[in-house]
Amino acid sequence: MVNQSVKDLISYKSAIPSVLPDDREILKTFDDQTTFKLVELYKNYSKTDFLRDLKTVKLDTIPGTKYLYSNPSLEMTGLMLENIYNKPFEKLVENNLWSKLNMNKTKFTLNANEKLGNGYNSNHVLMPHFVSQLSGSSGLRAKSTLGDLMKFLKFELDSENKVVQESQRNITNSNQDWYGYFWDRIYVSEFGKYAFKHGGAYGNQVMFSVFPEQNLGICVMVNISGPETGEILSNSTFDIANDLLIDNKNKNIYGYRSTDNKVIFSYTHDKILDNSLIKSIAVAGTLNDWNADNKSFQMIRKNADTFELAIPKSQFEKGKEYQFKFVINKARWMTAPNNALNADKTTDKNLILKIE
Repeated sequence: MVNQSVKDLISYKSAIPSVLPDDREILKTFDDQTTFKLVELYKNYSKTDFLRDLKTVKLDTIPGTKYLYSNPSLEMTGLMLENIYNKPFEKLVENNLWSKLNMNKTKFTLNANEKLGNGYNSNHVLMPHFVSQLSGSSGLRAKSTLGDLMKFLKFELDSENKVVQESQRNITNSNQDWYGYFWDRIYVSEFGKYAFKHGGAYGNQVMFSVFPEQNLGICVMVNISGPETGEILSNSTFDIANDLLIDNKNKNIYGYRSTDNKVIFSYTHDKILDNSLIKSIAVAGTLNDWNADNKSFQMIRKNADTFELAIPKSQFEKGKEYQFKFVINKARWMTAPNNALNADKTTDKNLILKIE
């Protein structure tokens, strides 16, 4: 028998497979009909079925040792809460969260006069709505509006709320990234601590993001879903943050300076941010095969906020362009800020180094 801790469940380290019921056979072929097959698989799948199948799950590793996103982990946590409080999970969420935040348009079941927005796949085929008989602790049964999600964003930015702060806490004491309580990921960015939750339900996707140190929340909803949508939403979130937080009027060469015989890479973390969260910054790019673990390209902390790395000019070919990024805590690969004159034109928004 394997023991599961609450800590493992909420940080996606339970080693439980990502989905129940098992949809792997259906997903071997992904086309315009795949989603309809998934609906048939899910629509009559009950809590009883879930508990039955959970007993047959075989773990491929010891809980607590590695990350594996798992909807069953959320479902199990919901069942635990139901047993503790002797109330349906839906009521716990409605009474303890939605009603307190006046999220009146957020619900599990719509009435006859309410309509759920349509969603489409990347081929612009109309997708069916998600159907599930499970408790909804995975979030897939919840319906909401952008207005209500903005209320939730405001809640997640409340620095005085102990529940909020606990939900974002680095419970694994990681020096890279962490997951708090069921966040998809939390890490340190150029705009400070960043937490996000990304998801959707057949034909729509939502990126829900907070930058707590900036008191900034961004939520993007789209009614189209394809393989690249998540990355597009993530990049868009940082583009918006860049526009709101960076002074784009004073453009300059960003990220390095040259002396007679050295190239000095330099990064300064905003003084309003918690610099103690930064454990490492590396330079990665075409100059080192994009290897953020290369020991020769780890930056040195010069003071509380500034990191530098000096490399002999002789290591660079004159007139050649080198693309690079700063990598914070081996987790955040920074994009070039809007005020950087030396940003390339690719969607990756790399910085460019060129020795004349």
